[in-house]
Amino acid sequence: MNFGAALLSGKGVAADKPRAVALFQQSCNAGNATGCVSLAIAYAAGGKGDVAKALPLFQKACDLGHPEGCYSVAVILEGGGLGIPADAERARSLYQVACNGGYGNACNNLGVGYAERNDHKSAVALYEKGCAAGSLIACNTLGIALEDGRKGVAANPKRAASLYQKACDGGLALGCKNLWSMYRSGEKIPKDLERALALEEQACAAGEADGCFAASFQYGLAMGVPKDINRAKALLAKSCELGLQKACEVIDRLKAPLAKPAKP
Repeated sequence: MNFGAALLSGKGVAADKPRAVALFQQSCNAGNATGCVSLAIAYAAGGKGDVAKALPLFQKACDLGHPEGCYSVAVILEGGGLGIPADAERARSLYQVACNGGYGNACNNLGVGYAERNDHKSAVALYEKGCAAGSLIACNTLGIALEDGRKGVAANPKRAASLYQKACDGGLALGCKNLWSMYRSGEKIPKDLERALALEEQACAAGEADGCFAASFQYGLAMGVPKDINRAKALLAKSCELGLQKACEVIDRLKAPLAKPAKP
């Protein structure tokens, strides 16, 4: 299975999707649930992914007891589309199966559903379970719930910050963003512009445009760091290159000639 994944990604070997698909198919046919999941992902991935072809493979993996298979079916059914009818009730049931099987992202999605129905206690309990199972997105979602509190759930900004840090350290840029926002505002935890900048640059180095954009303003406005216009421009340019439209718009405005003052 690892070799098939390497062939699909091209990491360490020449990429060969047809061969990877053949290996995944052989494994799935032999009753290996992970092989079915890998085959489904291979079909669903990319701009021309075939979700309709992936769905029965995810379902087979789910039937074989693979929680990621159940989770993936739930994601497809929750949204529907591409010729697949939405089925919110079945999606919730499958999220529950996957969550019970230790798949943390499923616990997160199940919790979001409870939150949408204003059952925040149940939602937070599921975020907790998902975070404990290793889901970075569940840790981040739990942080959001605790940062301001919810009905029946007390606010705990200090713990929210630690949850954002956990998500950020695990590679979830959204966790970094939520944490640097807390440090920059100083409303719920002590203000720390230097720490905010470090998080922004960490996210930027990982290819997150928002991090580059936020850091560029700190350098440009001397927020917790000596003013460095060249550094600010470089970060702004990187943010634009990474696809953040508002960064490109700022660059365009900076390049525009200043209007001449009207003659008296």
